[in-house]
Amino acid sequence: MSKRIFSAFAVASLFLALASCNKSSSTYGSETEGNWIKKTSISGPVRAYAVSFVIGNYAYVGTGKGSAANNLRLSDFWKLDISANGGLGSWTQVADMKDQGRYMAAAFAIGGVGYIGTGYNDSTGVYNNTFYGYDTATNLWTRKADFIGGARGEAIGFALNGKGYMGTGRDLYQLYSDIYEYDPSSDSWTQSVNYPGDKRYGAVAFTSNDTAAFVVTGMSGAGTDSYDMYRFNGSDWSAKRLIRNANSDETFDDDYTDIARDHAVAFVIGEYAYLTVGQINGSATLKTWAYHITQDQWERRTPYQRVSRIGAVGFTVQGIGLVGTGLNGSSNILDNFSQFDPNESYDSNDDVN
Repeated sequence: MSKRIFSAFAVASLFLALASCNKSSSTYGSETEGNWIKKTSISGPVRAYAVSFVIGNYAYVGTGKGSAANNLRLSDFWKLDISANGGLGSWTQVADMKDQGRYMAAAFAIGGVGYIGTGYNDSTGVYNNTFYGYDTATNLWTRKADFIGGARGEAIGFALNGKGYMGTGRDLYQLYSDIYEYDPSSDSWTQSVNYPGDKRYGAVAFTSNDTAAFVVTGMSGAGTDSYDMYRFNGSDWSAKRLIRNANSDETFDDDYTDIARDHAVAFVIGEYAYLTVGQINGSATLKTWAYHITQDQWERRTPYQRVSRIGAVGFTVQGIGLVGTGLNGSSNILDNFSQFDPNESYDSNDDVN
């Protein structure tokens, strides 16, 4: 009898120990997992709040807020060949967008065309709803149907299953959670299903295998960074795990203390999306997190190794994740770029400010 009691006690103790381990996932990942590697700076002017899109083996970066020396609001675009220059990358200027300069715009790519819309020009105090397409085959920009959600900035943009999507953001008076779908075959917009979380601006969106998009982070109407996250399949949204430290009554203690932020960047490599830079409730951060797309779980990675920044661009081209440009502090506008290699361990010699 005493042996059976001891056995039951041992099983119960083991169960509690396993449950305790499940509630302490702070051991997932580490801040020496992954390595940041210096790449060639963009050849054009320094900039923050630019846009980027990827078509084939090339990435395109353009617009943004520049310095007083380069007319402040930019409309130029640059093409990156990351395989050139011994893998450091090289930049070539392409046609300027034929409109006034803007920053805090949104962009996506479908086929051989990159699209950009919305954005802000604070020299005129004007938000935009104009929308343009850049044809990489002809190096020409074409005015497209205006974004029907109205003029705004700091919105998100992504492409999914041959359609483009833009939404969230803000104007001078309010924040938004609406989402609109663009059909390039008819050059037309229709309203899609609204984002079900907080109204927000400065969020990030990323896609997985052209089958789903994810929207996360951003500043809410309460003036704090948002904790919700949703997956979009083209017709419906589904909630994912909140990006905050779990409450005591939740079974999964995730130690998510510094994921929520605004004006960050995200890029996807394999089964992970990587989130980095931006600011957490007004304070710049270098913290980097990896999101396992199928497991809905976040893991720590090596923090960004150059100066902190908001309003950067992030993208994946030829399987390589890159982060660059942005604003450090109140006036230090940047042009540098770094690669994140998830398969290497941190090496302080590989990236310098």
